[in-house]
Amino acid sequence: MIKSDNGEVVVYGRREDVLTDLAILLRGLREGGAAITDDEIAECVKVSKMTDEEVDAEKERLEKRVDELMKELSELCSGNKPKKSGKAVVVSVDADTPAEDVAKQISDIVAKTVREMFDKKNEE
Repeated sequence: MIKSDNGEVVVYGRREDVLTDLAILLRGLREGGAAITDDEIAECVKVSKMTDEEVDAEKERLEKRVDELMKELSELCSGNKPKKSGKAVVVSVDADTPAEDVAKQISDIVAKTVREMFDKKNEE
């Protein structure tokens, strides 16, 4: 059996049963509402092999990059030019745009950028 709750994981049972549970879990993640891709699963496996120090360093690096992106996005929304150019970020908003749609657009931009950063790091 595999049980996970807020970062606490309990695994017990015969090896074959645990592997079966893992396979069922992975299938559910691929086919379920989250639709996790094989590349994302492979990235999770890669991260699972990292030490706590490596995870903390990667988390810090990503948090800094997200902060930079949010600052650039804020500058774009306020009409100021961002300090560094390269990629344009477009968020379509008008008076009738629900806040949830704006948040989703921003979330999608950040997620895409983080994926690109992982891809770039994997190529290196």
